[in-house]
Amino acid sequence: MSRALSVEEVKALTHQLVASVGGVVPAGIMLGVSHQRVSQYQNANHPDVMPFMAILTLQAAAQTDIVTGAASRAIKEDPESDILSAMVETMNRATQALAATHEMEADGHRDVGEIHEVRAAFAALKQQVDRAHDVANGLTPTRHLRAVG
Repeated sequence: MSRALSVEEVKALTHQLVASVGGVVPAGIMLGVSHQRVSQYQNANHPDVMPFMAILTLQAAAQTDIVTGAASRAIKEDPESDILSAMVETMNRATQALAATHEMEADGHRDVGEIHEVRAAFAALKQQVDRAHDVANGLTPTRHLRAVG
């Protein structure tokens, strides 16, 4: 089942994107806006969200799809994901990548098949890390209710 990113998630991802290009000053220069404006785009307490074309510009500069990649994965992912299961699956994928690497290196010889297995294991790990990262970006504070007595 697909979902749209929340404004809070977009703000958090925008913050990461801005950091990936060196901060608010370089981002502002790239976008032709003030660093204060860039700061507003990533501030959860400010209503404005960074325009799509600005996101694309910064992603091209950073050579990564921090915002649009997360949006794409949210459309394709299960919205009921929780952080603990995402981390457990990440550790499982990391263990599989380690096992494939160990098996490849065990005899001191790397063949094409072994290299393929290691690359596939690391691709699966990277995909799972992205998913876990998206789940973490979607976390919200838990409200504790006091008993009325």
